[in-house]
Order: sequence, then C-alpha cells, then structure tokens
Amino acid sequence: MPVDSETLVIEIVTMLDALGVEGASEEEILALAEEIVASASEDDLAALAEVWGDDAAYDAGQPCKQGETAENTDCMPAANEKSAPLSVGAVPGGSKPKQKRATPGSQLPPSVLSRMKEIGIDRLPPADVRAETVTILQDLAVPDPTRAIATWPEVSRTGRATVQRAYLPAFHAANAKQKWDRVRAIEGRVDGFRAGLIARLGGLEPGSSAHQSALVAGIIASTGLRPGWDQESVAHGHFGISSLRPEHIAIEGGRALFDYVGKEGIRNRGEVTDPALVRVLAGYVSATKPGAALFPAATAGAVKREMPAGWKVKDLRTVMAAKVARAAIDRHQPPPPPLPEKGAARVERAAIRAISAAVAKQLNNQPAQAEASYILPQILDGFRKTLHGEGAA
Repeated sequence: MPVDSETLVIEIVTMLDALGVEGASEEEILALAEEIVASASEDDLAALAEVWGDDAAYDAGQPCKQGETAENTDCMPAANEKSAPLSVGAVPGGSKPKQKRATPGSQLPPSVLSRMKEIGIDRLPPADVRAETVTILQDLAVPDPTRAIATWPEVSRTGRATVQRAYLPAFHAANAKQKWDRVRAIEGRVDGFRAGLIARLGGLEPGSSAHQSALVAGIIASTGLRPGWDQESVAHGHFGISSLRPEHIAIEGGRALFDYVGKEGIRNRGEVTDPALVRVLAGYVSATKPGAALFPAATAGAVKREMPAGWKVKDLRTVMAAKVARAAIDRHQPPPPPLPEKGAARVERAAIRAISAAVAKQLNNQPAQAEASYILPQILDGFRKTLHGEGAA
C-alpha cells in the first residue's frame, strides 16, 4: 500500500491539535508528528493510512453501469474490475478520495475565526464542537492578554468531559516566566521542605486532614507524580496521588511502589524509599478497604496549606523534572566539545531527547511535554552551550 508520509504528518498534527497537547506549541506538535512518522515501520504507516481511510469510506451503492466509474459516482465497481492502488484516503473497491477533515474553528463565523487567527490565539475549537457551545469571553477588537479569550466544552479521547480555554501567546509567556522564576527560587529548598513534612507527620493524627495532606505533599515532592484531584477523572478510572486506592500501592522490600492509571489513561509508576514515608503509607494501605480512597481528606485546599507561601503544589513536579534533568546531563557522555559543524544539530537534538525522555519517565508524561513544560530552560540552554564548548550546564 503506497503511503503518503506528508499526509500522515498532517493528519497526526490535526489529531494532536484536537487533543490539546499540554504545553506544546505548533512547532513542537509538528516535530512530534514528524517524529512519529519517521520512527514508524512501513507496516505501521500503512495501518495509519488504513485507519484514516476508513473514516472516509464511502457508502457502497449499486454496481457501476456502463460508462460509470467509482471516481465520478457512488457506484460499486464490479468484482472483476481492476482497482487503482490504495493510498491514503482510498478504500477497497475504488479510489474515491477521503473527504477532507474540517479544520478547527471552521464552525465559527468567518469574521470571528479570522480575528482569532489575526490576534494569534493559541488554539481553536475542534470542528466537532458545536458552535453554540463556544463562548467568546472578550471583545476581540481589544483583547486583554491576561485573560482567556474563549472557552468551550470538549470530550477527551478517553471520554472525560473537559472545559478548554484559548489564550493569547502573551498569556502563556507571562505564565511561563512566573513559573520558571518561582521554580528556580524554590529548587534548592524542596529537599528541606520534604524533610520537614516527614518530621511533621510524626506529630499529626493519622487519618486527619492535616496528616493526609502532609503525606500527599511528601509523596509528590518525592516522586513528581500528579496530585490528581479531578473527581471526573477518577470516575473514568484515572487517578493521582490524592485519589489513590490501596490496590495502587505495593509495599515491597522497604519501598512503596505506585502503579495506577493516571491522566488521559496513561499508566503511572513511581516509588518512595524514605523509611518514614513508607511506614506511614503501609499503615494507610493496610487500614483502607480495597476500592476506597486512601486520602479522602487531602483536598486541594488542604494540601495547598502545607505548601510555603508562594509555592504551588505542581511546582514540586517541575522541581523533580529539574533534578532528573541535571542527573541525566551528568550521566550523558557526548563527543568532546566543541561539536563538529557537520552533524552538530543532530547530536544536540538526540542528547536533548535523551534528557527529556528521562524526565518524562519520572513524571509519566511524554518527552516533548517534559521538554516544553517541565525542564527549566536554563538547564537545557546551559547543556547546549556545554556541547558547543561555550560553558558549563
């Protein structure tokens, strides 16, 4: 089956864009799509082509009469009629092309869509979102970059109902700067914070909101796993630390091993090795009935109260990303700097991917996500300079 790789890249970009890849820009989504196609086998590419071809499979009609063809009618070619080679969008029995997918935002009034594109909105509602459910929150003539521009309901690929919001690039840039500045400021304090939480557990009543919240914060600081307070996600079988059940934790060899389905149906794994945390976790696991929440009193507000002023719970994941990235850089053994001009970009990109993959494994997300949204830019910038003989990471 001939496979049009360029078309597949476009299809994958459309799919990823519709899913709303967390923290990824258009360039990063395109790079991810190209990487998927480049790394897939010919059989995998053919399977992808077949899947998208099925989306546009035409409704088989009457057998073709004399002078009719599958190209200009909806007739069904005779069984002995030679078919054109199958390609992306073609279907068995004919070569009627796949109908073009409607583009995100195409359901909006043309003037609204045009203005949204003009101001550089970061995302548009997928075409299958009904126009009447899209709410424009601002005057598009003079949009405020500090607030959401539009919102709409959307169902994720795992069936979870979500509310999506669209912003201007300036909003994300400002938020990213605040996050990176905050994480850089607290990075060196998290180990002490975690130690304080563990010590605090000894003076709190097991089962109390304070005890559960300190424990949840301590686990997140130790593993980088997501908090997971979204009860709709739990209803779909997707968990985070705050919503775990006893069956999600195994106490083995002095370690607490986490294994559960997390956000968007992704399997999450992690471990805690601190003896004090493991003992406390073992107590909760043994005292809680299967299927019941281990930490029902560890609400978002309660865990937030365990954090120092100005810290966010999610910052603990970002700090863990920095720790893992630095360790991965220390383990990395690239060619002696400076890199030769020929092939330098390829060597650099491969090294960055390896570091991002290590972080993604710890955080249970994707390398592109880890690179774009979790690894401090200064870490990767410093590493690049080291590769090129310009300084230390």
